[in-house]
Amino acid sequence: MLARKDEWRKHSDRNKTTSNMKIVAIEGLADTVGKRTTTQALYDYFTTFGLRVEKMSFPNYETPIGRTIQQWLKGEFLADEKTFELLQAADKQHAQIMINEYERQGVDILLIEHYVHTEWAYGAFDNDERWLAELTRHMRLPDAVVYLDIEPEIYMERKGEHGDNDLYEDDIERLRYTKNEFECLFEEQAEEITVQKVDANQPPLMVKSQVLVAAGKLYRSFTGNPFEEEGRMVCATTGALPFLH
Repeated sequence: MLARKDEWRKHSDRNKTTSNMKIVAIEGLADTVGKRTTTQALYDYFTTFGLRVEKMSFPNYETPIGRTIQQWLKGEFLADEKTFELLQAADKQHAQIMINEYERQGVDILLIEHYVHTEWAYGAFDNDERWLAELTRHMRLPDAVVYLDIEPEIYMERKGEHGDNDLYEDDIERLRYTKNEFECLFEEQAEEITVQKVDANQPPLMVKSQVLVAAGKLYRSFTGNPFEEEGRMVCATTGALPFLH
């Protein structure tokens, strides 16, 4: 673990930025834990304070790379796991152009579903972890993660957004391994990346209430300000966070 922790630290050092834009990744086991709902709740929360917020999700099925990924997940495109990880990395690397553009446009917070932690946690089941870190070495790391934590057995009972569970979602051993890998990654990167853990085993309303608590903590950590009416009025007047611009 210590060797891999050093590898993540080098990765973090390479990708440190003085950027004003904050990236919040929404992570967890695939699609059925409520990432879309969580992302929308975070979006609504931050925009209430006058922040400019954008959303992004992986895989991006609107691109040729993303459509190939979807075909692999459905068993329609035959390739080994390393090819699949290369496709996943290419999808995210291609998006760095848009991430940089959001930065240039003055976006305050970028919400990303299934970002680098998904690549690392899922990919580690079949691949060398250092190789996975190398694939993502030129990607902007998130400043924080909202992690939707769910037991694999409960997850298996739910259906994904695109229908029945895909190749990754049908493998209980992979899901158990991936859940453990997420937790190990967050422990190893605790000094670099803030993680807000949400119990996604709970009913949707309880999950959303936890997400809003996490959003409040992130708002305070990003701004140093409480989410009181005075802070709300300041953001509504400036249209941005004072410390970001």
